[in-house]
Amino acid sequence: MYRMYLFRYKNRSGDNMTEIKHRISQTRKAIHALNSIWWHKNITKNRKLYIYQTIIQSILVYGAVVWQIPTREINKVYVQKWMC
Repeated sequence: MYRMYLFRYKNRSGDNMTEIKHRISQTRKAIHALNSIWWHKNITKNRKLYIYQTIIQSILVYGAVVWQIPTREINKVYVQKWMC
């Protein structure tokens, strides 16, 4: 049984895997929504990097301070981070 609590997914066992998968999914959606910005020629790389750091990274790691993550799941977060 999963439920939303303070904008985070929790289950009875305290497992964070659902939350991590949700964060990765939300990050992919945000990257896709900003696709026109990534390919726009008049936007500088510095501005794109700023957008990435403020929007994409904050979506991905929201609530990560309290995650208890197994090693195999840490790799999924790193892969998503470095895909951009």
